[in-house]
Amino acid sequence: MNLLFDPEVLLTYFNEHRIIFSLVIFSASFLITFLIIPKIIFVTYKRRLLTEVGKRSSHKVSTPVFGGVAFFITIILIISIAQSMYRDFLIGNHIIAAITILFIVGLKDDLV
Repeated sequence: MNLLFDPEVLLTYFNEHRIIFSLVIFSASFLITFLIIPKIIFVTYKRRLLTEVGKRSSHKVSTPVFGGVAFFITIILIISIAQSMYRDFLIGNHIIAAITILFIVGLKDDLV
């Protein structure tokens, strides 16, 4: 059995080295978001899903919407990884459900 990917070994390691675990989570979050946002912006421009400039808008030019999609995907992935590491961390399911509701409401607001 490969000890490198054994959940108990990883859990013990990350419990002893919380700073490294925090840096890994932060780096993974940054990398995922950094890679997803340009793709979302490309699709937004291609499909012309831009926010028009109006008197209530603070923008000077049309702005792409759906930036929250990248953050939603990143948060779901990071919470899932953290929850798989800590088997007793069941509150992650509640956080994922709440974030999904907020995401759906925000997506509807962006589309309508």
